[in-house]
Amino acid sequence: MPKQVCVECETSLKVEQNGVIVVEMFNENCSIYRLWSADMWKCPLCGVEIVTGFGAIPITEHFMENVEEKLEEFRKSGHKVVYDREVR
Repeated sequence: MPKQVCVECETSLKVEQNGVIVVEMFNENCSIYRLWSADMWKCPLCGVEIVTGFGAIPITEHFMENVEEKLEEFRKSGHKVVYDREVR
């Protein structure tokens, strides 16, 4: 398992939640590009959070059917959803 260290606190981050859904956006953040499963880590001292440990392949992609419905299913089942927006 990879080790994550908080630069500010100089301590190891801890896994906060596995199976976070990351919504990778494109087209100036107007549409979904891919959905990923990843892990959220958190610093036990300052509370900074990062998402890492993405799967090898996305759960689904924009050209596949029912991408938005699949995202809604994840939300309804209690998964944390994080957005990865394009930087302009």
